[in-house]
Amino acid sequence: MPLLDLPCELLCLVLENLLLQRDMNALARTNRFLYDLLNIHLYRYNVQHSGGFALLWAAERGQLGTARMSLEK
Repeated sequence: MPLLDLPCELLCLVLENLLLQRDMNALARTNRFLYDLLNIHLYRYNVQHSGGFALLWAAERGQLGTARMSLEK
């Protein structure tokens, strides 16, 4: 069964069970559908488990969209 045929709930569970944020990010960047589905979960994870490091990263690099998304979560 192809990965994209899985229900969205299962795809989210796959993301939540990955151990490293870089693996979560790699999965979310696989294609546009997965990015749209999983990216919000990745930001939430970053805020909860990494102290919002994505916000610091965005501020240092002038990435306004990333900063906004990180602040929202």
